[in-house]
Amino acid sequence: RAPAARGFVATRLAAGYDERPPLASPTYVNLLEGETNRTMAEGDHMVSALSAEGDVSIKVARNTETLRELVRRQGLTELTADALGRSMACTALLANGLKDGQTVQLAFAGEGPMDGMLTIGEADGAGRGYVGNPHLDLPWKTGKDGTKRPDVSWAIGAGQLKVVKNHPDWIQPYNGIVELKTATVAEDVAVYLAESEQRKTAIGAGVAFAEIDALDTKELTNDERTEIVLKRLAASGGFFVELLPGCSEAAAEQVEQNVFRLIARSESPATFLAGGTSPQQLVEELMMGLGKPRQLMMSEVSFRCHCSRERLENALRMLPREDLDDILEKGEDVDAKCELCGAKYSMTPDEVRDNVIAAKAS
Repeated sequence: RAPAARGFVATRLAAGYDERPPLASPTYVNLLEGETNRTMAEGDHMVSALSAEGDVSIKVARNTETLRELVRRQGLTELTADALGRSMACTALLANGLKDGQTVQLAFAGEGPMDGMLTIGEADGAGRGYVGNPHLDLPWKTGKDGTKRPDVSWAIGAGQLKVVKNHPDWIQPYNGIVELKTATVAEDVAVYLAESEQRKTAIGAGVAFAEIDALDTKELTNDERTEIVLKRLAASGGFFVELLPGCSEAAAEQVEQNVFRLIARSESPATFLAGGTSPQQLVEELMMGLGKPRQLMMSEVSFRCHCSRERLENALRMLPREDLDDILEKGEDVDAKCELCGAKYSMTPDEVRDNVIAAKAS
């Protein structure tokens, strides 16, 4: 039963299971008061704003380097990097403003060949995620703006979006499920918020790739293909606009015009980020006509995974004693891989006996 044991452990790691993840508070830079953080501004970060009347919330996130890290760890293609980058951006935008220790999880369970996608975001801007079939590669399609992009909708396919919000102190997590309307990620998240949480939002997310000479990717190894994806990856990010309770009709119309003006220039916010536009500049564009914001904050966006050897041991302790005895009898190592970060862990039968069975018996 050692293979079954390995599968159980890998599943728990892949699901982002944490007995009690460490609490981390976000670091905010108050842009209205002239505060600066050059390191944060040059890397992945989010800018969030609240309108002068407090009735419109706007956030823009750049998660380019976070996605690069996931490409390196998981060997993503342009297609799967595009999908994961979108979902990671949406997860970061949703997690911004949550209580310390709280998490939000987006699980896309579609019938497409990508075999599902999971992303998890934390209140301090850290996130992690993976796709079921990272090496999936398909022809690109041309968008309405003439830009060629991977066909994420086809890769995800028809299915459901499950949203899970959790906190270590909660007895049970909050779960919500909606049918995928477009399987383009951002629009499906907006549909979930409208149907399950009655929130009025406009969300956009995307990944931009630089053009390079055509290559026969069929002849490349996975490592070679990964290097090409990293060279082509220009930007990843998204925006989140929400009409808060009490929002006036005039403010709602102004925001709608701002969003339409933005997407008329490009379907993907990553196009602007790749061209040098900063998240703060995009926030200011979406905030046009609403007066000086009463709040304008910058915070970090990053990759972080909580997997560890200790979690492997804890997962093994959940197995029935007979499964652990089978591992000892067969003399097989227990191997597990965290799908969220690619880290690999292994325990010998002796370590299972000394660190797992002994602790389970005590």
